[in-house]
Amino acid sequence: MALTHGGNLNAAMARFGGRREQWLDLSTGISPRSWPVPPVPEAVWQRLPEADDDLVAAAAGYYGCDERGVLPVPGSQHAIALLPSLWPRDAVALPRWGYEEHRAAWEAAGHRCTFYRDLAELEARVADEAVHYAVVINPNNPLGELFDPASLLALASALGERGGRLLVDEAFIDHGSGDSLIPVAHPAVVVLRSVGKFFGLAGLRLGFALAPRREIAALAAATNPWAVSHPARWIGAAALADTRWQARQRLWIEEVGNRWRRDIQALLPGRAVRGAGLFASVSLPAKTALGLQVAAAGQALWLRVYGPRGDEAVVRFGLPPPGRERDARERLRRAVGNCEDLRELGLGQ
Repeated sequence: MALTHGGNLNAAMARFGGRREQWLDLSTGISPRSWPVPPVPEAVWQRLPEADDDLVAAAAGYYGCDERGVLPVPGSQHAIALLPSLWPRDAVALPRWGYEEHRAAWEAAGHRCTFYRDLAELEARVADEAVHYAVVINPNNPLGELFDPASLLALASALGERGGRLLVDEAFIDHGSGDSLIPVAHPAVVVLRSVGKFFGLAGLRLGFALAPRREIAALAAATNPWAVSHPARWIGAAALADTRWQARQRLWIEEVGNRWRRDIQALLPGRAVRGAGLFASVSLPAKTALGLQVAAAGQALWLRVYGPRGDEAVVRFGLPPPGRERDARERLRRAVGNCEDLRELGLGQ
């Protein structure tokens, strides 16, 4: 069964009505402020991709690693789906809340999945040798929780001693990449990065696996030829090399993200509003979370709901596009006021 993801605005319109231009889609964690793609030369469209172009060098410079440990992939989702099938079947620890395609890929490859709530529980699973692999989404999507590099390296070392691996999904770390595990180049660590989120180029379908050369070789052998198109490689190399724009983007994400979290907190007092730069999230009873999503849809505002897990769900709020912050705040204010389930918690108006 296909999993539900953010960005499914056509499904929202089919359910709730309205025209695309009326909706404000905050259901993804993709930056609504994109790297400005220049005109693509005609020759770029005419040629097949070449592995010895500028992309890998640009990525190695951006991520601060050796070129030999970099593999471009058609979105980090490509590596998420393939890697579990390349490793011997065993037990894997996955976050209880997280991008669901991880769980789907490990289950499809025949691994036994267990789930952890926090770092302490993950550390206990690894210390007890209850798992051979571990997946960490850093920062977590949707909770925004960030594990420190020292803790992750300790986990990687413990797993590596028994031939296991630590898979770290850093799709949302670019806005503050000082906590990335890439520069360490640990032999038991595979890191996944996305160009789509921070650069606002999700349609490009470009990401990277950064890992020891044996892992890169195995994943490359399992990847179709020309999986990353020549235009994607050309655009990606230019975006990764544009350090001035990247610095401005980090400042913009910090400023807008902080304001947006404060706005959400003001509308939902008493609830913990967490964030990871490109999104904010709130945990609510499952019925309340779904009720808020419906109330927001009544304002042509589309939000993402994770779960439910038991009686709990997480509502994720992406960043409003430039110039639409006030509009987003007002639509959310009306949605909160109209949500009967929130009023039952004493949060509505």
